[in-house]
Amino acid sequence: MTHNVMYLAFSIAIVRRAAITASVVGPVIAVINHRERTFSGLMTQGDWVRVGMLIKNAIVLVEKIDVQIDEGLAQTKAIEVASVSRLRPVTLAATTAILGMVPLLWDSLFAAMALTIVAGLGFASILTLMVVPALYEIYVKIESSSRCG
Repeated sequence: MTHNVMYLAFSIAIVRRAAITASVVGPVIAVINHRERTFSGLMTQGDWVRVGMLIKNAIVLVEKIDVQIDEGLAQTKAIEVASVSRLRPVTLAATTAILGMVPLLWDSLFAAMALTIVAGLGFASILTLMVVPALYEIYVKIESSSRCG
């Protein structure tokens, strides 16, 4: 709830949370294909890393879209410009975190956490760049049609 009040946009928070929910697929597929196939506390910590980065990237992307709209761009063009401008930062943040976890994939204690972070961030980054703008566009269309009708 603090999340919603902090950004004063309940419906935009739903867009971010929908992306978080959809991003669970990456770690789940990785765990299913993992040789041990067990859930652990360290996997949960890895999942928190994934969720944290996804929220950060989604917030910054939505804020960038709002700035572009405030500067006078049409909504669709603002979404496109903001998505392209956030491509490099999202990719670099995910890549550095993923590369930092690669050595831990062969560690007996931290392999599950590293696997969750690697698979989760890879999948979550793609979702941030594709699903969040799409959900935002859908939200804008629904909101504008409800105002008109």
